[in-house]
Amino acid sequence: MVAYDEKIIEGPNNNNEALVYSEKVQNTIDEILPSNNSLDRPDFDTIDYINMMFPTEQSLANIGDVINSLECKVDSIKSEIRSDILGQKEVKKVGQAGLEEAQCYMKQLFSQIKELKQKAEHSDEIVKDIILDIKQLDSAKKNLTASITILNNLHMLVSGIESLRGLTTKREYGEIVMPLQGVTDVMKHFKNYTDIPHIALLATEVKQLQESLASQIMADFHEAFSGSNAKNVVPNRQMAEACLVVSILESKVKDELLEWFINLQLSEYTHLFDNVEDVAWLDNINRRYAWFKRQFLQIEETCRAIFPVQWELPKRIAVEFCVITKNELSKLMGKRKNEMDAKLLLYAIQKTVAFENLMSKTFSDSTITQTEDASKSNQQLATITKVEEIVQPLSNELNVSENIIESVTTPVNNIGIKKISSSFDGLISDCFQPFLYIYIDSVDRNLSELMERFVNDVRITLAKDNIDDQTAYVLPNCADLFLSYKKSLVQ
Repeated sequence: MVAYDEKIIEGPNNNNEALVYSEKVQNTIDEILPSNNSLDRPDFDTIDYINMMFPTEQSLANIGDVINSLECKVDSIKSEIRSDILGQKEVKKVGQAGLEEAQCYMKQLFSQIKELKQKAEHSDEIVKDIILDIKQLDSAKKNLTASITILNNLHMLVSGIESLRGLTTKREYGEIVMPLQGVTDVMKHFKNYTDIPHIALLATEVKQLQESLASQIMADFHEAFSGSNAKNVVPNRQMAEACLVVSILESKVKDELLEWFINLQLSEYTHLFDNVEDVAWLDNINRRYAWFKRQFLQIEETCRAIFPVQWELPKRIAVEFCVITKNELSKLMGKRKNEMDAKLLLYAIQKTVAFENLMSKTFSDSTITQTEDASKSNQQLATITKVEEIVQPLSNELNVSENIIESVTTPVNNIGIKKISSSFDGLISDCFQPFLYIYIDSVDRNLSELMERFVNDVRITLAKDNIDDQTAYVLPNCADLFLSYKKSLVQ
């Protein structure tokens, strides 16, 4: 290959500088006008191109033809450029016209947008006015509804008061229940309007009617159960309906009625078993419970016929009986504790616990729950300690088998502090807690006497048989002694 001198091709501006575009512009040109011609490449090298066209000296013979061909191509390109420049003038005119038309459309669009914005603002104001009107209508509807409701309640209140006046005078308690309940419920709605004179006057009338009904019903019950014909009283429907009226009145009315009726039913009991009476002492304690059992059958029949079941009046009477009995026995035992012995105390506790168990079964749904008194637990623990203090030295002295000691102490150590779930357990028998020391001291004395007698018998037996104290010897009555201990502790 022959190397030729590099030639610089002058551009259209007749300067020696080649046109170089930026990479972005060049890429855009390549996308719009793709070309495979090496002359269109931005890194075009003239010398390489000439060497490619004329690789040998012999090829220079055709240089004239190549030059002519290139000149023709240049003329063709110039012609195209001239045509494009002329056409560009027409495009510029069309583009200018299009631009002006687009600007006109934009002005129109801007004007329309501005108009739409004004209409939207106006619509927003209209919507706000509509919403305000709707809120006002809604508030007016609520006020109207509240006014109608208040007027209806007021009408019900006035008519109910008028109806109650006549029914109260006639003592038609069955007819009173519904209007009284209605008037009571309506008055709750007027609780915030009592500063209005008319409402305050109606509230005062309702209060007076309720007090009048309460006094009238209490008078009816007093007349029926404590009047001149109380012994021949027969439960009737009017009294049962009166209790339904009491359920609607204030709770204190029901409490007063129940308190009076319970005290009336137990008045005979408090009189018969007064502390000054001999029948009140512990040896006759079973007569207390026998009296209540007899009376309870009649009380339950009366309560079932008159009082509502949910009042649980029989259970209330039973609980009150237990409370009175406990208080009276506590006072009585405090005054006459010197007359008490272990046998009498155990008898009273046995009868009392039996009665409490009977009441617990009778009222298995009771809501009262008690737990064992702490003093009782302390006494049980003290007893266990005392037994261990007695038994252990005794076993060392008499050389008793550990199995026998264990058989004695096991039932004692198993004494647990149980939770009393029954409603009546301990309701009366708790009054015996402060006096259990009488029984404990009695057991202690009996066991001490038994121990002393047993030790003396053992010594006599050992001396008679000439048995040394160091010699192992099975005591014949040892098991009997400890079984006696076990029996006492279990009891």
